[in-house]
Formats: sequence, C-alpha cells, structure tokens
Amino acid sequence: NIIEAKFIDLHNHELESIPKKIAINKSTSISFAIPLLEQDKSINPNKAYKDISLFAFLPTLVKDFKFPFYINANFILDPPRQRILGDNPWNFFLMQEIAFKIVDWCKELNLRKEKNALNILVSEFFDENSTDTKQLATHFNLAYKSALEDVAFILNHSENLSKQDEIIFDKTGLAKIFGSQTFCKIIGTGKKLP
Repeated sequence: NIIEAKFIDLHNHELESIPKKIAINKSTSISFAIPLLEQDKSINPNKAYKDISLFAFLPTLVKDFKFPFYINANFILDPPRQRILGDNPWNFFLMQEIAFKIVDWCKELNLRKEKNALNILVSEFFDENSTDTKQLATHFNLAYKSALEDVAFILNHSENLSKQDEIIFDKTGLAKIFGSQTFCKIIGTGKKLP
C-alpha cells in the first residue's frame, strides 16, 4: 500500500495544490452519464447544452463547460465546493483525459452502431478568454483537437472507422442514387462517406 505520495513538477518541486488523497491513489475514474430514449434505448444527448454537466460527486456550479451528457470526476474544487479550480494541474489533467475519452467513447458507440454516436461530441471549442477557466479550456481544447484529428471514430459507408480527414460528404444526393462506393469512384476519391 502507498503510505505517502505527492505530485512534483519538472524542477522537483512539490505541487501542493494537488491534495495528498489524490496523489496516493493509483488511478482515478471519469464517468459519463447520458439519458436513453425510451422507445429504442438509444442514447439521447442533450444538444441544447442547458444543464450543468460537470460533477465532482455532487453538481458543480460550472457553467463555462457544457456537454451533451453528464461528467463526474474527482476535480479539485474551491472551498465552497462549487467551482472547479481553473489553475490546478490535476484539473488540467482531468480536462485533457475527458477530451480524449469523449472521442474514444464516440468511437465505441459507432462500433456498436449507435445512431446518435456523433451527437455526444462537443460542436465548438470552449472559450479561452475567461480568466477563471482559460487554462482548463486550453487544456481541453488542445487534447480534443488532437483526439478529433488522430482517432478513427466515424463509422463510414464500408462499416469501418475513419478519421475525420478520411470522410467526404455528399451534398449533391448522388450517393443515394448511385450508392456510396460508386459515388466515391465517380468523383475519384479514396475517402469514404459516413
């Protein structure tokens, strides 16, 4: 068992802003929760982004980060336990992990042929101009952009996963007439349709 642990920076200085109760753990967990549609049990992401979606075992009052589902993680909060500390390295780590896990979850949902899989994705990067949440937004946005570019998460017309730069959209409607394979051949692309 670990008796004592601490986080240190690159200069071997202890990061006192990360509690020892977090440092002593060998792992952490991040949970996503999403409502299901009653008729077919498919996921039902809240694309209106109205609800507070970040929890640290209890709801936070964080309104700067809204997701189409709920996220629970052991964020480090301010003393009233209402806001996520925007300058804490542990929270930076969690925001980066959340970004990667969202894209990974989308990939898993697409493999299960979940019809609303892409609707769990955040459609815009978070605002990096707020002084309270700038660093959190920056860490999330960088990781999210990287995951969106590097992970094959979109189910294509061949029933395989593709990266976003390997996908093409048919705005003409010709793929419905000729079929996806023929459409891609006609326009001379190796890209796939979703």
